[in-house]
Formats: sequence, C-alpha cells, structure tokens
Amino acid sequence: MNQQQKTSIIIKIGFFVIFFIIIAFFIFLMTTLFTPAKDITNEEPNKEPSNDTLASSEPATQPTNQPDNQWKSYEYDFAADLSAYEKYMNPQGDEYLTLINTENRLDENYVPNDLINVTNTRKDGRNTQQLREYAAKALEALFIEAEKAGMTYVNPSSGYGLSVMSAYRSYSYQQTLFSNKVKQYSSYGDDAEKMAATEVQYPGASEHQSGLCCDMHNIPSADTAFASQEAATWLKNNCYKFGFILRYPEDKTDITGISFEPWHFRYVGRYHATRMNELGLCLEEYWAHLKK
Repeated sequence: MNQQQKTSIIIKIGFFVIFFIIIAFFIFLMTTLFTPAKDITNEEPNKEPSNDTLASSEPATQPTNQPDNQWKSYEYDFAADLSAYEKYMNPQGDEYLTLINTENRLDENYVPNDLINVTNTRKDGRNTQQLREYAAKALEALFIEAEKAGMTYVNPSSGYGLSVMSAYRSYSYQQTLFSNKVKQYSSYGDDAEKMAATEVQYPGASEHQSGLCCDMHNIPSADTAFASQEAATWLKNNCYKFGFILRYPEDKTDITGISFEPWHFRYVGRYHATRMNELGLCLEEYWAHLKK
C-alpha cells in the first residue's frame, strides 16, 4: 500500500469519526432541549390540602422561602397510638402560622369555615367549644397522650381535670369581653383601655377568633396559679409535639404585650412549634426570624 492510499484511508476514518461525533452531539442536544426539567428543591410529597384562608385583614405578607419554611417532618414517640392523628399534628407549610395581635388584626367578619367541636370541653354547663379541624384533632391527640401520662387527674381545688374552657370566639364576643375588662379598670381613667389590653385582646386582635387557640387548665378559672400544677408543666414541655405553643410565656411579656398566660395554647403545626421550642422564640420573634 503506497503513501497515497494510506492517506486516503486515514481521511475516510477521520470523516466517519467526525460524523459520529456530530450525530451524538445532535442527539444529546435534542434530549436536553425537549426533556422537561424536574425541580427537586421544592418537592413536597403528600402535601395536605389547605383548609381555610384568613380574612382580607390578615397580615398580607406571609413568611415564605425562608430556611425555617423548608418543612421537614419531626417525629416523636408517644405512649398512646396516635397514628390516626399524625396528619393533624404535623401539617406541611405555614397555613396555621398566622401572626395575630394588636398590629395584625382579623376582620370583624372573619369566621373560620372548618370549625368542629372540641372533645375535651369542660363539662360544667358551658357550650361545647370549637376549633378549626386540624387544631381540634391535634388537641384531641394531646389529651389522649396527657391521659396516658396521668395529666388529666382531677384537681381537688376545682373538682375538674385538665379541660378546655374557651376556644373559638366571635369578634362580637371578644368586643364584649374587652369592654367588660375596660370597665374593671375604669379607676385608671385614660389608662383603663391600655391596662385592659394586657389581659384581654382588642376585638380582631384575639387569636380566639382564628379558631386556632384554646384556654385549658384544671383550676376554677384562668389564673397564673395554674403554672404550679403538674399538668401545666407537662403541657409546656410537650405541647410542641402536637403542634401547639405556649403563646404568652412569662419571659416574653415585653414582646407579646400580654401578661403571662400558662393556660393559653396556640396551634401552629408541629414543624413550626418544634422550631420555636428549639430556638426559644415566641411567635412574634419567630415571625421576625422567618422574615429576615
């Protein structure tokens, strides 16, 4: 084979190599362009459906796309079988995180559309209390576990065990409660309303209207004396596992603007309740933390 023939063969081989490289590149390019991309960063398997939307006067800016809003599942061991309640204790997202206070009020016409009866309403003649479905079912799970832990014992001073005294309240009922409290402080003159607001929220500023909180204790009426009860300690140390927080802690009164209420618990869902417990933050602080 002479040199000319060798050169011809090399040229032909080179041509076929280049041809196949071009074909391979073309196939790769077509696959890349026409195959839909899959965003794995925002996948939320088995996301629970939204139950309700707060009224137009709800804080317009919900915290989103923040590290603590990247929901993950916290799981806890319970003495009771609470598997049927897991989805209620552990909802995804921040639907139940809404900040409600004097600066962030609910519209007077707002009424939750998924209220259900609270099983553990105190049986003393009062009307059966109500909460939004997820909060009510999570609370039911809390009481089942509390009973297993021996925390629903009957308090000799009241004759009642741990039970719910108040849950959802309408705007008009809150108006009545606030007006009555202002009258109690009438001797303070111009400061009467300010004094009243440290104990009873303004209409629209009360979490009770949201259907996401309840007052529960085992004493005759709401009082800081409940803090000395074993049941109060258990609630404070375990409520986050069920999706609740102690809303007005003793060491956060300067931030919440509300005096210590060891009986007032707010549902936010297990993820956020756990994060608040880990960080040692009240809801106002956690809200600010998420928006940084």
